[in-house]
Amino acid sequence: MHILQSFDMVSLHEIAAALESRMTDLLIVSDSYSWIVRVISWFFITLALSFWTPIAVLIAFDFVLWIYRLVVPTAATNPQSRRRRESLSHPVSTS
Repeated sequence: MHILQSFDMVSLHEIAAALESRMTDLLIVSDSYSWIVRVISWFFITLALSFWTPIAVLIAFDFVLWIYRLVVPTAATNPQSRRRRESLSHPVSTS
């Protein structure tokens, strides 16, 4: 059985209708059970996202923390601004 004989004589709508009817014949599960398949697929999508989402969040947090530490200077790189003033009442002994 030939569905499509020539593209000149057949409209695009007829091609789509023929392919849709052919795909409907190939369905494994009937339409009454399609919601069960949808629920099962959403369950496994949620299960996959529950594994990958925390990993993606940790990678994003690590990247933001790395950028923050590049921008904000630490005490080791700029010791002059964090030096305490010496008090005369409590002198620091050097020996």
